[in-house]
Amino acid sequence: MTTRAEAIQILTAHDAALDQVVAALPAAVRDHVAAAGDERWSVADAVGHIAFWTELALESIERWRADDPPRVVAIFGDRTIDRANLEDVVAHRGDGLTVARERLERARRALMARIGALTDEDWHHVPSFKLPRRRPLGEFIAGVLGAPDQPFGHVGAHLDDLRALAD
Repeated sequence: MTTRAEAIQILTAHDAALDQVVAALPAAVRDHVAAAGDERWSVADAVGHIAFWTELALESIERWRADDPPRVVAIFGDRTIDRANLEDVVAHRGDGLTVARERLERARRALMARIGALTDEDWHHVPSFKLPRRRPLGEFIAGVLGAPDQPFGHVGAHLDDLRALAD
């Protein structure tokens, strides 16, 4: 299982790569705000999506030790990931990139601080509430912020999507 220090290192590297990719996009692409009903995400939508999952990870940590199932358990359990993503994008569509980046930055800082403040006991704690697969907090968060075969790789999985917006 990934250690807390390794998780912070991976997340920090992916956050830096995200910032670089966004900064390298043409201004017209960065500043585009998708209209209601647009199927293609704008840069702000993608950054907001990453913020959403960062917020879910943070909320998961907060509720885990209280043995209170985090909201993301239902999202995963009901196979409603696409619906949850769409609802969040729709709720924040029109916010623009500045607001999306501020949202992500707040969530990033809070998540890093919370992971850094956890003990090894916290990181390895397996809750008593029902999960589809019982696992410790660190492994669960690696999945919330992960991509297929990439623990904590959610941001990295979206970098090519963001680069493609320039095309």
